[in-house]
Amino acid sequence: MISLFLSSFCRVHLTCHYLNTSYLLMVMQVPLCKSCTTCPAHRLHHCEQISDAEGSQFAELRGLVKDLHTAKLGFEQSLTSLQEALTRLSTEKDYAREKIAMTTLIQKQKLEKQQVHSVICLLQHLMSFISI
Repeated sequence: MISLFLSSFCRVHLTCHYLNTSYLLMVMQVPLCKSCTTCPAHRLHHCEQISDAEGSQFAELRGLVKDLHTAKLGFEQSLTSLQEALTRLSTEKDYAREKIAMTTLIQKQKLEKQQVHSVICLLQHLMSFISI
């Protein structure tokens, strides 16, 4: 079981007592013993005690979850707005379709009246030739 953990240590750490790892190299997420935190390979790296690192990582994860929750709420609000817009658009489409049908019917009736009027005028004109 311990050999599984050795793969997560760098070569400098292989000589350390791996059960005494109470620090965490934050950049690489590698557990370290106290002496390795001061070795030249990691002197400038940010290390935290594992207990503190767990807390800060938990806080970071909590922040990420909060951000995801906020984003989810934003997406849900956007979805609701889009659904409302789609409903309004569908209503407007139905209204436009009815308006087009009514306008077409009115124009058809006007055209029929004009045709009837033209036929009456033509008949009257023809009748004037016959009565002469």
